[in-house]
Amino acid sequence: LSLYTFNTTRYINELMMQETDQSTPTPPNTPTTFASLSSIITDAKNHNNDIPQCQTTNIVTSVYVSSPRNEVLTLGAAVGNLCHQILTLAPLDKDTTAGALPEDYSLSSSSSTSLSSLVSFWDTPSDNRQKIYDTIASVFACLVKISVVCCVDFRMSILKKIDLNGRKYPVELCKGKSGKYTAYSSQTGINKTNQSTLDIDIGIPQDKDGHSSSSAHSAGEPSLDTVAAVSGFIRKFAMDRNWPRYHTPRNITLAMLGEAGELAELFQWLGDQAGDDGGYGLLNTGWREQDVDSVQQELADVAIYCLRLADVVGIEDLGRAVLNLYNN
Repeated sequence: LSLYTFNTTRYINELMMQETDQSTPTPPNTPTTFASLSSIITDAKNHNNDIPQCQTTNIVTSVYVSSPRNEVLTLGAAVGNLCHQILTLAPLDKDTTAGALPEDYSLSSSSSTSLSSLVSFWDTPSDNRQKIYDTIASVFACLVKISVVCCVDFRMSILKKIDLNGRKYPVELCKGKSGKYTAYSSQTGINKTNQSTLDIDIGIPQDKDGHSSSSAHSAGEPSLDTVAAVSGFIRKFAMDRNWPRYHTPRNITLAMLGEAGELAELFQWLGDQAGDDGGYGLLNTGWREQDVDSVQQELADVAIYCLRLADVVGIEDLGRAVLNLYNN
């Protein structure tokens, strides 16, 4: 067992207090929920009432006929396209030392002359910036599709992985450092063989539709049903550890590319065969529970980097960006 615990409920309360103190006005558009993303992506692909239903954690979703491997290959293409755009359209992350920027660095402001072009690019609307924004949204849409096809709870997978990451990277051990979690294994007790999220309870009560229940709200906790809220959760996680200096667009994109490769590895030999019901839900097609957990964790890893990248480059609500792609 880890010697360090990660109290998600306390962390949510701290996030709520931090957001309450900000004077930023509420945006006119309602934040996009994970449930609405799954619904619109399912509806866009599925017009057949005979397609089977699958049960995820408290959420029932229709599964359209597309194999997990197809969707993972589509994700690979989207991430590759994003890498190409970051390489060709965005300015180089300069003034880095071993991949890190000055400790007081942020994309919103910089006193460095050589960083001015980087800040200006992401702060100023342009066709090139919008192309990158749309591609980031495409990557996130691919992740939602994979979760729907595989019948896994996308939002819960992300929250559980954040919880696990909190145990792997305690603030007191890794603040300001970019080392791998194994550097802290002797203190945390976490290694490559004991990282299951199956038994993690993130402590957010839910109703039958998979939404945070009123009891959670009455306790003063903000909802983590929306994409923007989870993005803020990830931002606080990074800020608490003084990691923003490492989170340049190129760094995050390469990290996401690596995690997409780890997700793809899980589908190298599996994922094209449908189950007896005609669907591709992993648990209904012979996958073991621990293997499904591995898929959920790798899916979450890609999603966390995608959400972090969107936040760093100025996308206020990645969920709404995805909806805009489908609406257009």
